[in-house]
Amino acid sequence: MTTRTGDLRLISASELASAPLPEVSSQIIGEGQIAVIAAQYGRGKTPLLAHLALEAACGIPLTPLGLATCRSPIVVLDGESNPAWYRTMFKRLMRAASVEEWPESIRFWFKLDPALTPGIASAHALSRLADELKPGLMVLDPLRQFAYGYDLLRPRDALLFMDTLRTVQAKALGLRIALPHHLTKRDLKGESVALADDPWAWLDRVSGSLALLDHADVRLGFEEENGKLVLAGIKRGVGIVGPWHFEVEEDEQGEPCRFRFENQEHSIRARYGAFLEKLPDAFKWTSGRLLLGISESTMHRFVKATKKAGMLMQGEDGTYRKVEGRK
Repeated sequence: MTTRTGDLRLISASELASAPLPEVSSQIIGEGQIAVIAAQYGRGKTPLLAHLALEAACGIPLTPLGLATCRSPIVVLDGESNPAWYRTMFKRLMRAASVEEWPESIRFWFKLDPALTPGIASAHALSRLADELKPGLMVLDPLRQFAYGYDLLRPRDALLFMDTLRTVQAKALGLRIALPHHLTKRDLKGESVALADDPWAWLDRVSGSLALLDHADVRLGFEEENGKLVLAGIKRGVGIVGPWHFEVEEDEQGEPCRFRFENQEHSIRARYGAFLEKLPDAFKWTSGRLLLGISESTMHRFVKATKKAGMLMQGEDGTYRKVEGRK
């Protein structure tokens, strides 16, 4: 039974059960979701977002984030890149991905070249653009260039800015929004935490610089660890996603052209295999955690991942044992 209380319309539990709602997305950045990608300057956030745009436009799975089924058009609004540099970077990516023709379904706007792409990317302009084009993905790079008048260190302003983004999404049902956030040395004070081992702790360490991180549907960190790039984070309603390890691939001229992601199971075996080497063949939770010198949350993630990968088994007495012949 539907009831109205003041300005709120309420539905009953039975109506909720039968309502025609979309299924919960298995994609990392699903329809209607807002994702914030946090990384230090120079890590490659803009090239990573270019991967997302090309993946969504051409249906090519270039990343593990699930944009290959995204509808077109794709809108990329860039507040800091020189268009000539961006064109060169994107052309190399296209060649590496075997895309021969420039995808007409991607629309670009560059703040640094008002003669090429005039206009101001205000909240009103974004809403109107979403209403007219109905894009499947909108990239706002970087976040701070589009948060006019908001102090994103303050929870109240972060909520207001999130409401602005939701208003834009309301104009194009299912619109995904991706926003990169630059981390500074100030954001990385305190004890260092490996993103691949504990995304919760890593994001908690940097979230003080951006209250918006606490309100995004998907929060991802992008870091370099042990000579490899790693992407991992938290998705609302799912928990930890990743880690995914990847490397920069170069073209025949030795120029960076694309990110090459590893198979996730291979990444897990490589990452946690090093942990297992430090442990005896049989161990208990507490003694193992102390030997590794890791937190409870990291120990939980390590045990869960290695058991799933067939590298570790647990007996009825709670003792963990390495699996013989593990790869």
